[in-house]
Amino acid sequence: MAGSTHSETGGGSDGKFGTFAGVFTPSILTVLGVIMYLRFGWVVGHAGLGGAILIVLIAHTITVATGLSISAIATNQTIKTGGAYFMISRSLGLELGGAIGIPLFFGQALSVSLYIMGFTESFQPFMQNILPGIPPQVTSTVICIALAVLGMISAQVAIKTQYFVMIAIVLSLVSFLGGTGSNTSGIDLWPKTLDGQAAVGFAAVFAVFFPAVTGITAGISMSGDLREPRKAIPRGTLAAVFVGLTVYLSLPVFLAFKADTATLRSDMLIMQHVAWVPTLILAGIWGATLSSAIGSILGAPRTLQALGFDGVVPRFMSKGSGKNNEPRMATLITLVIALGGIWLGDLNMIAPILTMFFLVTYGTINLACGLQTWADSPSFRPEFKAPAWVSFFGAAASFYMMSFINLPAAAISSLVVVGIYALLQRKSMETTWGDARHGLWAALVRMGLLRLRQVAWHPRNWRPNVVVLGGSPSSRPHLIDVGLWLGGEKGLVTYFYLIAGRVRDLQERRSVLQKTTAQRLARTRPNLLARVEVCGDIYDGVRNVAQSYGLAGFESNTVVMGWGHQADRAHDYGNLIYDLTLLDKCLVLVAYDEVREFGRHSKVDIWWGGLDNNGGLMLLLTHLLMTQTEWASADVKVKMIVPSEDRAPKTTAMIQEIIDDSRIKAQPEVIVNPHDGRSIADIIAQNSVRSDLVIMGLRPPEPDQGELFVERVNSLIERLPTVLLVRASAQFAGAHMMFEDDKNPALPSPDSKPPDPEK
Repeated sequence: MAGSTHSETGGGSDGKFGTFAGVFTPSILTVLGVIMYLRFGWVVGHAGLGGAILIVLIAHTITVATGLSISAIATNQTIKTGGAYFMISRSLGLELGGAIGIPLFFGQALSVSLYIMGFTESFQPFMQNILPGIPPQVTSTVICIALAVLGMISAQVAIKTQYFVMIAIVLSLVSFLGGTGSNTSGIDLWPKTLDGQAAVGFAAVFAVFFPAVTGITAGISMSGDLREPRKAIPRGTLAAVFVGLTVYLSLPVFLAFKADTATLRSDMLIMQHVAWVPTLILAGIWGATLSSAIGSILGAPRTLQALGFDGVVPRFMSKGSGKNNEPRMATLITLVIALGGIWLGDLNMIAPILTMFFLVTYGTINLACGLQTWADSPSFRPEFKAPAWVSFFGAAASFYMMSFINLPAAAISSLVVVGIYALLQRKSMETTWGDARHGLWAALVRMGLLRLRQVAWHPRNWRPNVVVLGGSPSSRPHLIDVGLWLGGEKGLVTYFYLIAGRVRDLQERRSVLQKTTAQRLARTRPNLLARVEVCGDIYDGVRNVAQSYGLAGFESNTVVMGWGHQADRAHDYGNLIYDLTLLDKCLVLVAYDEVREFGRHSKVDIWWGGLDNNGGLMLLLTHLLMTQTEWASADVKVKMIVPSEDRAPKTTAMIQEIIDDSRIKAQPEVIVNPHDGRSIADIIAQNSVRSDLVIMGLRPPEPDQGELFVERVNSLIERLPTVLLVRASAQFAGAHMMFEDDKNPALPSPDSKPPDPEK
């Protein structure tokens, strides 16, 4: 049992720490540190007793929520070196973890400056008796270097010194509480103007106080040195939070009774001056500030070391030494930053900067826990459960307090985080762990689908959910182009690579192709999903995909595939088109000109026939084409054949009205049939042979009429450039999609036969 107790509370022979030594002690000593001794009287003086208690409660509301979130994350996975950074990166991804971890490291490094400057502020009078005239920065520099050397030698030694500090702090608090000071001017509950000078604002006072409660990160930062982090982190962190809350709710009452407001504002050593044994207060100040500095100088390098391990910062920064992998290189870098903070300015200048760094870290930890709890991923099974609303409240409170305290500083810190995130995304770093992002997106998709089916569908809400069907993507990239032009920015596009054969024979090949195809297309076509499927017959595979791909309420509604020029399976191809029509899918069949391809992307002809909803789908497809960079300046013409000259003006006006109401950039062009013996196909070919893309309506064949269907369509398009043959489904209501409800123009219906591939 003795060994068990030792393992749980203190350090062991394996060089690892338990709850008391590794988490609670560094955390509580940082919480009851420089702010408590040297600035808490100032906080009470400017905020009043009521204001000070309110500040304590608000600050601890955030830290309690954060402590609960930390406990949940820590009991779900083993927290290794890096503490808060490790939690965030393994929950929300390396990019966001790095974006938070780098500012967190700087915050921890500057905390060293804060605590050492607090020590020097109280020690400097004694130093002047020894070395008169020595600047406080020099004293702070010497102490900072000494503590860094101690941290590099052994974390064990540094941690053990904290036991003595804890005794000193307890004795100093007893000395303060037993002091004899008294306030004869009355207690001020709220801020008060003295001698014409107003109190410092609530936000500024909060900013100075808040670093006092950030001590919980000192324990978390030692996560890699803990024997059982899953137990030690939640127990030690929550214990430190609630002990700190108890102390900070008690102290303002005693301060308000022991000194008046003016004294509290001006006397930074008020706790010493009203204490029963003033020397014990000095011992507490020196011990707490030095202990807090030690905690930060141990934690900051370990955060930097973890960032180096993951490649977020140069890997030489992760270099360790000795059997415990002490981060000596990272400690040297921390020392340089801490020295810069010492020479930068005073406590009141550094404290608000630290507040921003720690608030963004707290907010992100809460967000990580809240999102994982809300997503309810099977892999997130913490032994300690924190309600999602608690974590979300902690996140919202953290981010709000950033803007409340100092909006410009909050904006700058947010820009820093966003900038780092963007840089890390561009590095495209690979990880060896699975974070929670997939589960979060899956939860959002699930919620959206369940909500989607509860909402009444209207034709105006139609969005392209496109299935592109073909063989190897490299052999038919034009099909992918058309699919993405139609749905890449407004809907969903999935490319199906169909392989004919038996699953038992091709499953291994399918698995390899699925991985390589998905990876290649993800790099070159980020808006495209990819699937590889084995089917007994390609046409049957098309039918199966068309009717089964998607989820209830979000099924595929558009099929893009190549036009079957070849007549060897014309019968089967015609039946396929007929079946796809029965399945009520919009069809876009691409008759691709292998020589001209899509030309210069500068001229598009729409041959208008007024067939069902095809006209609306052709106009929508044209609109979507023109949102793409390559087609943005294309000259679009809506063309129609009329039987006589007298019909031309009216038809032109009607087409212009349709163009105007559909809000696309196009021009009408009416061609009068000369009745000179030329066929409709001849007239179309003569007027579109120089176009880059032709869009035409398609009437599907009758059952078992595939040969005639293919022959007639081929005769119509054989002299044309690349053609899109378009067939709208019944659920695609072109009038609702392209026109306002009160502007549903009648489609022209000339006496002559329209340019229909079936006619």
